[in-house]
Amino acid sequence: LVGENGTGKTTFMHMLAGLFDVAKEGQDGEKGYECTSLSLLGHNNALSYKRQDFAPKYRKYRGSVRELLERNCQAAFADSLFKLLVIQPLGIEELFDLAVKTLSGGELQRLAV
Repeated sequence: LVGENGTGKTTFMHMLAGLFDVAKEGQDGEKGYECTSLSLLGHNNALSYKRQDFAPKYRKYRGSVRELLERNCQAAFADSLFKLLVIQPLGIEELFDLAVKTLSGGELQRLAV
């Protein structure tokens, strides 16, 4: 399955495999998530795929992409050659102000490079 980052490829695969979490409103009005058996394949079909669980510790990071890079790659992040040869070609600049925990799997992989 191929497509641009953030277009829902992983969500689609979760739906096919029956791993899609559906938002439910609780009795007290709070929103939560309940794992359901929703699957686009039905009960008599099977699907196997490798999940995109890249860098799970970064899924919990509360800061922006810029803050993560500044914290973990200070010397490289300040280097103009690093910006020219790594940051720009990978399109990391467009992710700078986004919260790391909101990135798609593909965006996380770009960041990890």
